Amino acid sequence: MPRSLSSSVQSELIRNHNHSAVKPPSLTSRSLKKYLSTRFSSLFVSKEERSQYTWGEMLNPFGELKHMTLKNWNYFLMGFAAWTWDSVDYVAVNLNTGNLARDLHVSVKDITWGITPFVHFLASPWVACFGFSLATSLDDSPVACRGVLSGIFQQGYSFGYILVVIFNRAITYNSPFGWRALFWFSACPPVLLIIWRLCLPETDTYRRQRADAQAKRKLNPDRKWFRLSDDTKYVFRTYWLTLIYLVLLMSGFTFMSHGSQDLYPTLLSKQLEFSPDRSTVTNCVAYLGAILGGIVCGHASTFIGRRLTIIIAVILGGAMIYPWAYLRSSAINAGAFFMQAAVQGAWAVIPIHLSELSPPAYRSLATGLTYQLGNMVSSASSTIESTIGERFPITTASGEPGFDYSKVMSLFIACVFGYVLLVTFLGPENRNADFDVDRDTIYEEEINENEEEVDVESIKPEEEFIEHS
Repeated sequence: MPRSLSSSVQSELIRNHNHSAVKPPSLTSRSLKKYLSTRFSSLFVSKEERSQYTWGEMLNPFGELKHMTLKNWNYFLMGFAAWTWDSVDYVAVNLNTGNLARDLHVSVKDITWGITPFVHFLASPWVACFGFSLATSLDDSPVACRGVLSGIFQQGYSFGYILVVIFNRAITYNSPFGWRALFWFSACPPVLLIIWRLCLPETDTYRRQRADAQAKRKLNPDRKWFRLSDDTKYVFRTYWLTLIYLVLLMSGFTFMSHGSQDLYPTLLSKQLEFSPDRSTVTNCVAYLGAILGGIVCGHASTFIGRRLTIIIAVILGGAMIYPWAYLRSSAINAGAFFMQAAVQGAWAVIPIHLSELSPPAYRSLATGLTYQLGNMVSSASSTIESTIGERFPITTASGEPGFDYSKVMSLFIACVFGYVLLVTFLGPENRNADFDVDRDTIYEEEINENEEEVDVESIKPEEEFIEHS
């Protein structure tokens, strides 16, 4: 039975809901001109929206986590752990490119090239750990928590990097089997993660979406399984341009992370001739910066905007290129710290940014697909850097022949930063959008017949948004 709401509350609920609704793109010259004219002004959060938050809420990234229940934490940590170990498995190869090249009697370029078809394989079925882990972590989380949770979730990659750096130093250099022992070890924990996920039911958000899909199938029982549903057709008609944009965005982001990370251990060990212990310290410091930057930027994006946060992080990263790549003393640790704080700070916005821009009913597919297609585009980044690096031979401090990876990586990451800044500036934003399947429904059409009453249950997500905001 519908309950009466005051007209002001009703209007506020409808306004908040319709603000997040996505409509099919219009490519007329007038609409394009209007869209481009708002790219700068849309970077900033309005004063009215900012006034909803206290300084305590803005300065304390963990305050809103009080809304998380034990069930929410269970799902979040499940996704976080899976994404962390995905990082461990991937980075284990990057840390041992030199060892692999030596033991297999090939060049570093040959080893980095092996990463490329592997990433292509992940993208070919459009699936990998990222999309499903992200959906598991954020599906049922309160809206007010999603900014900081997005930052924490993305830092599963950085946390995995720190873990594998420590494991690599403890196992690879102390086992007679070398890097092989590290690979054997990293293959075991995923079994425990599989068992953990099997013990958890589906999220409430997913079950609502599945029930909605089943109800619609019952209304059209004669539809063949291979025919696209009306909802699927609507999604492609509405989101095709957004999905193309997300692939372009994720291509830049994956170039940014791989370009600043994959060959960096090789730069430290081969060009700068750092010892294993010193290289371990520098890498750990870098990813401590990544974790800090991720939490701060993920939280800040709720108050200053998703796109603006990314742009600020990219500008910081550009300022850190020289100390990150060229300093030879211990000061390089500071450069590496702030470089990864910038890179992963920008990345911290991506989980929630992608989720808000994706079609709700296909969110896991859309985020996983665009991430992996972007990953596929950037999969050759370390090969590009190592190949170009061979054109700049140098003599190291010990008199050994080497390559100037500092120059190549600096030029490469500078170009990537410029690309990410431009694409982010030109792109859309749908901050604090709902994840429910009816997000794109325009509610004015549903209440025209009865202006006095509105079904509270039908707009429950918007009530929760106002409450937690």
